[in-house]
Amino acid sequence: TILIKCFIYIQDFIKSKLSPAKNNTMKFKSLQLALIFFLAFVSPYGNAQTETEELLEKGAAYAEAGKFKKALKICDQLIEKDPNYVFTYVNKSRILVEQKEYEEALRALDQGLSANSKSAYLYHQRGILVQSYGMNDKAQRDYDLGIKFSDNDTLSNAIKISKAVLKAHTRDFQGSYDILMTCFSFDSTNIATLNNLATVCDEIGKPEMTVYYIQKVIATDSLFLGGYVNLGFYYQNQGDFEKSIQLFDKALEIDPNEALSYNNRGYSKFKLGDLDGALEDVNRSIELYPGNSYAYRNRALIYIEMNKISKACEDIQLAIYWGFTEQYGNEMIQLQRKYCN
Repeated sequence: TILIKCFIYIQDFIKSKLSPAKNNTMKFKSLQLALIFFLAFVSPYGNAQTETEELLEKGAAYAEAGKFKKALKICDQLIEKDPNYVFTYVNKSRILVEQKEYEEALRALDQGLSANSKSAYLYHQRGILVQSYGMNDKAQRDYDLGIKFSDNDTLSNAIKISKAVLKAHTRDFQGSYDILMTCFSFDSTNIATLNNLATVCDEIGKPEMTVYYIQKVIATDSLFLGGYVNLGFYYQNQGDFEKSIQLFDKALEIDPNEALSYNNRGYSKFKLGDLDGALEDVNRSIELYPGNSYAYRNRALIYIEMNKISKACEDIQLAIYWGFTEQYGNEMIQLQRKYCN
């Protein structure tokens, strides 16, 4: 067995209300947006290493070393040898995504489905990819086809989670909740199900269930970063800034480079009047993730409180530049009019 670490980039989600990177209000980090897939190549050809297995090993080594053109060449050789081995198409697509060749990545999955028209796995992967382009109707069709053709309950459940995330992204939170509850019935310890349930419960007005599901996430995996981040969001939104700081502290113990936790811990410190601590945290967040509009918003508020208006105006402009208004409304425009004109 050869393992390759692969990432699914869901660009449109990163701009959405469920985004773990930019949404620094009390919206929750959805595991589905940041899933890291480990693709296992299990040889169907017996115990002795075959030419196919040798190619798989070579392709894995090239991909790991960042030699993507060579890895793609191996993928094409494998497809020619066995067009029914669906994981090769998925690897090819992910390598192309890594190179930002998104149309070619989609074409690789289309090619796989032409040869394997009932592959639930390929429909799921294509659904995720087209959803990243904002092609929500096509993603919905692919998820439905994946569920229809799946003969594996675990895979069906994974596709349902993706479908639930799509519904939440299109603001059908009740529809998302209904699907996730079926997933919860199937596996009440699935991190993706629990984390996404926390998200939609917040949206449909079930705050007590939001906390319940986040706590189940932490109970299931005490080192799962998103659980502490999400619970920190919750208490921050409730005005319990001391408690939120404790949770962001825990998140940063798990990952000392988690930009979102620094930003939100900084905001909680700001609300408690610790301006120097707040500024230090938000500066660190911006250092780690300089494209986060909400971090500039928070630093602008800190500078205003410090009476450093020129610096605040610079950050207000940066927040606008990085898309704050499109995501969160006119707060920065109003502050700019008040302090910077």
